[in-house]
Amino acid sequence: MEKTKVFIGNTIKLVVIGVICAALLIFRFGLDEYEKRYGSAGNLDAGAFFSAIVDGTLKGDWSAIEESLTDDDRYKIAINHAYKNAKGLVSYSATPAQEFSYEIINNKYIKITQYQGVREQVEIPAMIENKPVCLIGENAFAENIYLKSVKLPDTVVEICAGAFRNCKSLTHVELSCNLNTIGEVAFFECVKLKEIGLEEDSALHAIGNSAFEACSSLEKVYFHNSIYDDVHLGSAVFKNCTALKSVELPDNLLEVGAYAFEECDALTSITLKDAKVVGQGAFLSCDGLKKLILSKNVERIDNQCFLECVALQTIVIGEKINYIGEGAFMNCTSLEVVTIEERYLTADEEGAAIGADAFHNTKLKELVVPSQFLYVGDRAVAECKSLKTFKWHNSRRNVSQQCLANHVFDGCKSSLTIYLPQTVSEIGDWDLENMGKLVVYAADGSYARQVAKEREVKSMDWDQ
Repeated sequence: MEKTKVFIGNTIKLVVIGVICAALLIFRFGLDEYEKRYGSAGNLDAGAFFSAIVDGTLKGDWSAIEESLTDDDRYKIAINHAYKNAKGLVSYSATPAQEFSYEIINNKYIKITQYQGVREQVEIPAMIENKPVCLIGENAFAENIYLKSVKLPDTVVEICAGAFRNCKSLTHVELSCNLNTIGEVAFFECVKLKEIGLEEDSALHAIGNSAFEACSSLEKVYFHNSIYDDVHLGSAVFKNCTALKSVELPDNLLEVGAYAFEECDALTSITLKDAKVVGQGAFLSCDGLKKLILSKNVERIDNQCFLECVALQTIVIGEKINYIGEGAFMNCTSLEVVTIEERYLTADEEGAAIGADAFHNTKLKELVVPSQFLYVGDRAVAECKSLKTFKWHNSRRNVSQQCLANHVFDGCKSSLTIYLPQTVSEIGDWDLENMGKLVVYAADGSYARQVAKEREVKSMDWDQ
């Protein structure tokens, strides 16, 4: 009896070991085949699963391949990926297909055009008529008063314009990890939605205008990195999301659209790691915004971008900046420190500019304008009552071409020391009666010294 038990036990162990070995062999064979067809794992990043759908014609570094793709190419790849993988994504808990109106696109994939049911929880099926569901169509769920929760299968690559617009009861959305596009006003005025995002890296390429505008209960947004290196955030995407506290955006987000976060009063910090453009009014009147980390690659901070962000205290702007817009930081009444990194202009560069009212009515004590700036606009630091030092570096060019516009220092009541370079060729009007004690430092014989003398302002030599 005891020998029988031992024999049975050993047999079970051998069977288990055999199964494990077989599984390892299958995995190794699969990995070898994958590497043979698509290149070693070391040469591919998260984009590999997309390149794989082209049956081995794409090899090597994904980023080199990705650069050659148009937006249309990317979209087709996403659709093809969904088509190839849909059968393994079928869920037996999905809402019956009979509750959806849909159309078949190119005899290949499904676009949901309308949901006709009254369920509170909807799980969109991955397959209908043996074809993957890839699009949630325009206004497909719009103004649905019953919907509280929706789950999208990983076949879905686009949520079209207005798809879930004004779903007043919607509180939870589970997105597809292969989602490429969230369309305009897709979740507009979903007033009970509390969070939205994807936990893992994704295929996200764009979020359309006003996609989540006026989602007044939205507190958390989290989108990790995308396989694409040029993610875009449209205009007014999160405008008037007054409860929004936490935002995590892809590192490879290149552009933040106009008014994207306007009046997000609960937002206290934001990091824009790779953004090159921050659009007009993007963070206008974000009253709680204290911490701002801008990309070192930022080239343009557009007009009124951070207007009336009254809690903002410190900012650092990288050397690649070309334009700080009109009123960009105007009425940021807690802003004390602005650091702008310097770069030396090449012979063919046009030079950077600070727009009118850019730092009007802030708490700045000092502003150093680096040499790449050739223009400082009207009233740029007007009403900065704590400002004591304004220093502008020489453009390091052989020609005089830096311009200081009109009324730049009006309302600066402190004793103010102004350092102006020899390359300044134009200085606008000053309202001396509306300024404190003034001293101008400039090179002997320079245009700035001449203007100071004409205006009876004390001047001293500045060896640049």
